[in-house]
Amino acid sequence: TMLSVRSSLRIKSRWAKLQLMSVLLVCYLTGLVGLVAFLPMVNSFWYKLLYHMDSGITVSFFTGDFNLVPDFFRHLHGETIANLLMFMPFGILYPLARKKPSWKDTMAAGICCTLIIELLQPIFGRAFDINDIIMNTLGVLASATLFFLVKRAVKP
Repeated sequence: TMLSVRSSLRIKSRWAKLQLMSVLLVCYLTGLVGLVAFLPMVNSFWYKLLYHMDSGITVSFFTGDFNLVPDFFRHLHGETIANLLMFMPFGILYPLARKKPSWKDTMAAGICCTLIIELLQPIFGRAFDINDIIMNTLGVLASATLFFLVKRAVKP
């Protein structure tokens, strides 16, 4: 009976960890979508709150541009690096939230998530940019690869 209690506790512990990682993944994804959808509105709100003036930021929908030519090698700047770093948590949180994670599934989900977010941006007055897709995907690639290498080294 002691063995079955320990086994039951291990199963409950794994289930609780899985649930926690699932919640963290949902929070992370909600933050990403919020960043895409509401950043101009939040910027305008904070400016109004702090300076009691209009920010000059206009919030308009369906006015975004489409950039389909990668040019991040010519213009490597903070936004490019931020796009890489922004999706690095995905490559770790996604497999931790899955019962049987795989590198391929993590990459596929990361690319789909990147595409969905990038396709939403013109709806909220931001630009669709191929550079963002490439850098977001590289962020998922780097973190997922590192995650699965560490997982393999720790648990052969």
